Amino acid sequence: YCVNGGDVGGVVGSCVCANCDAGFGGKSCEESCESKCAAASQCCNNDAAQGSNLKLSCLQACMVATSGNTELECLSYCPKEQGLYEIGELRFETGRTCDDVPAHAQYFGDAYKPADYECSAPYGASEETCETGCAVGAQLKSSGLTRGVVTSSPPPSPPP
Repeated sequence: YCVNGGDVGGVVGSCVCANCDAGFGGKSCEESCESKCAAASQCCNNDAAQGSNLKLSCLQACMVATSGNTELECLSYCPKEQGLYEIGELRFETGRTCDDVPAHAQYFGDAYKPADYECSAPYGASEETCETGCAVGAQLKSSGLTRGVVTSSPPPSPPP
């Protein structure tokens, strides 16, 4: 079965999921943008609604890449600096703080949730974090085609 949305395909014993929910991919739709970004030491990774430094975080960019945009389309947002990104149905504010970034800890008090690793960008988001997110999102998309991506199957064979 597929977790995090998805439609089961393939044959018995070798099932594969397609059309995973945005932000998920893999054989059973089990891999997530959060896990892929954490593996790359990316912060602003607890909540896609949190963003900083006027750049898309890895998590936000990954969601862009898994929601029907190509990796190149996703990368086109990385050099930009703006407080609000509206990309298709996605909406990200990036002019605030993130609850896992040490430089932002003072704004969260007891709600601060530090990452188990050193953030790759001191303020949580940068052009490089966005590029990483686009790349991991493209990986997820290719490993468990996400919603918004049209998949085609061969036409049925005519009856004998």
